[in-house]
Amino acid sequence: MRHRFSAFLLIAALTQAAQAAPAPTAPPTVRWLITDFPPQFILTGPNQGQGLAEIAQRIAERRLTAYRHIQETVPANYPRIERELKTRDNACFAAFLKTPERERAFAFSGSYRVMLPIELFVPADREQPPTRDAKVDLRALLQDGNFRLGVMGGRKYGPGIDSTLDQHPHDAAVYRRLAQDQLEGLLNMMATEGRQIDGVLAYPNELEQRLALSGKTAPAMRRYAIAGTPEYLEGYIACSQSPLGRQVVQDINRLLGEIRPAVSAAYAAQLQGEDRERYQALVKKVFGAAETTPP
Repeated sequence: MRHRFSAFLLIAALTQAAQAAPAPTAPPTVRWLITDFPPQFILTGPNQGQGLAEIAQRIAERRLTAYRHIQETVPANYPRIERELKTRDNACFAAFLKTPERERAFAFSGSYRVMLPIELFVPADREQPPTRDAKVDLRALLQDGNFRLGVMGGRKYGPGIDSTLDQHPHDAAVYRRLAQDQLEGLLNMMATEGRQIDGVLAYPNELEQRLALSGKTAPAMRRYAIAGTPEYLEGYIACSQSPLGRQVVQDINRLLGEIRPAVSAAYAAQLQGEDRERYQALVKKVFGAAETTPP
């Protein structure tokens, strides 16, 4: 009888201890913002999921097991994406350039991809802009008053270009498209007989990627390097400027040795001829020879 009573007391004590023990803490949630914006994000078609930013994001999701990862699709609209990062404490976006304004607002990883610089694209059947040393002086072109440039509203194009665009916040020289179909809409405007715009800014492989997904044939274009722009641009993962966002960025930085070669190989595969050779040389220059091929 005494043994039964002792056993009863032991069971009661264990039950009480179990009830008093704190419940397991749920892992923090990281909300990844994705958008239909090739070649960074490819949400449809045969290459779905193979966007450059998606590759980096997928590695982070797989390796950072201390977090619960969810994806949220948002319109391909940069002001909207920035607003999401500012109003949430757990959001990340894997396809940003770094600017002083963004650095103040968001937590940034180290750079994980090198990109060829933005260029000016003009339909081949239109009057072409003047060049010097095979480059266009964008500042002079817009000041001339006879050329209307189409850009994606809220997008950052890098040093040398952003400062020029800022000089034309409201005049007719620069049209900023804020609709969901930002790049495709600009291409449609450029193709119309009314010639609503004369040229667009884009990465070397960006127009082909966008048009291929829409099933359209790329029109004949001439592309121009822009004077005063850097040799290359670097891409980053940005997260909310919060304790969680900053911790996620620290954890991502430990994965850069894996992310960089995977993304670099995917980007190189999209380029042709001289573009590919130039890009591969830049990757070696920026990240080092050890990170030009995936492990």
